[in-house]
Amino acid sequence: MLFRSEIANVAQGHLMDADLAVSALNDVLAVDAHHMGALTVLSRLYEQSGEWQQCATTLGQAIGHGEAGPARAEAWRRLGLIQLERLDQAAEARSSLQQALDEGQDLLALEALLRLARESSDEGEELRLLELQASLTPPDRKSTRLNSVTL
Repeated sequence: MLFRSEIANVAQGHLMDADLAVSALNDVLAVDAHHMGALTVLSRLYEQSGEWQQCATTLGQAIGHGEAGPARAEAWRRLGLIQLERLDQAAEARSSLQQALDEGQDLLALEALLRLARESSDEGEELRLLELQASLTPPDRKSTRLNSVTL
């Protein structure tokens, strides 16, 4: 099974053969439908080809089968951004981005949630997120962050 996963990575990255990569990944998933690595690579292939709904579905499968941690937080963020920017699903995006933030303190998810709060003129939510951002930002980056905040 690891061999097929490696074939998929080579096919995608070096040969630029998405069809071979998808085929190899589907072979891996036929044996282990919960293979987080295969699901993640497959979602990236769908993302690269603009198959947004299929990408979202595959990310959902990866999230459902993955263990809590940075990889799953990244999958939540990617799902949220696709829901927001490609599928016009703002409510679902907000939920997915919040999951990424809760699970992995994902700063990119936090940035997207801040953007949503600003766009909806939700000052209370924006303040909450700015406070969270300040608490998560390393001290050496705080002065840069403060300079970028628009009052």
